[in-house]
Amino acid sequence: MPVDPQRVIDSEDGPCLETEIRVRFAETDAQGVVYYGSYFTYFEVARLGVLAASGTGLDRPDGNFYVVHAACDYKAPLRYGDRVRVRSTVTALGTSSVRMSHRVYGAGGTLCAEGRDVMVWVGPDGRPAPLPQEVRAGLERFLRPRVLWADGRPRGWRVVVGSENPSKVEAVRAVMAQVDPSCRVEAVEVDSGVPAQPWGEAETRAGALNRARRALAAGGHLGVGMEGGLEDRAGCLYVTCWCAVVDAEGRESLALGAAMPLPERVAAQLSPASGAELAPIIDSLAGRPGTGKVYGAIGLLTGGLRDRRHAWEDALAYALAPWLRADLYGAGGTGGGPGGPGDRS
Repeated sequence: MPVDPQRVIDSEDGPCLETEIRVRFAETDAQGVVYYGSYFTYFEVARLGVLAASGTGLDRPDGNFYVVHAACDYKAPLRYGDRVRVRSTVTALGTSSVRMSHRVYGAGGTLCAEGRDVMVWVGPDGRPAPLPQEVRAGLERFLRPRVLWADGRPRGWRVVVGSENPSKVEAVRAVMAQVDPSCRVEAVEVDSGVPAQPWGEAETRAGALNRARRALAAGGHLGVGMEGGLEDRAGCLYVTCWCAVVDAEGRESLALGAAMPLPERVAAQLSPASGAELAPIIDSLAGRPGTGKVYGAIGLLTGGLRDRRHAWEDALAYALAPWLRADLYGAGGTGGGPGGPGDRS
């Protein structure tokens, strides 16, 4: 695949790496257009170019990147001999993950494909590890300046999570990296004010709100509280994930991120009177300690299609709506506490 020198440019998406590629005959199919799988090769060439331009080689002794997700949307065909421009940028930096996007342009600037991929930094022990500081700093050069607040201005806020649970903290970091990369996410362990295994919507919502308020009291601009609970709905026991967000101006918002039915064999082991918790039961079913806290019932029961962190990310995104679209919600948030808007019980 003939590749011209790659170069860093300023595009409509911010700083990106532009890679020029001439389509080879071997990359086309019987219909005379570029085979759909060939686009992932283009993305790989561009992705490695971004890593090289950010100063990250593939021979580091402290770890390396592994691609864990890749996707492509096809817009228009490319053909043999076409000169292709691939523009790649970093869309989000998590604790150990990097999200990238790629736009493939053909003749006349036609957008032919859009790709997305996720890489995870893996340490020498084969387990995900935090991005080394110099790797993160190099990749920040390509971080797309994307701010989703209603006015489009970065805040630089301190966002405090009312828990040190890794899945919750990582979820907040992942979402805030997409909302406003200038924000700093910190974690503090607080008392939820509800039992270790909350039962019912009111108790679970109260736990999330208590965590958010107490996190805010630690000195942040936004406090985030997340609480998982059990709810009996029409005779079926559900595991739920509630998220609360509060700010220093008194705005509060609560949102439900997941509500998934539990198998009868699991539900039979749980009751408000017994005080039994769901996490140890999930650990036992999985045969692996810590499964309930990290992947959760959602991860086990969906076969890994979704996990606890995905549920927390969704819940936080929903709870942030009053700040993302303050033009629609106004200054009061959604309320939603045990006594409605403004309740401080």
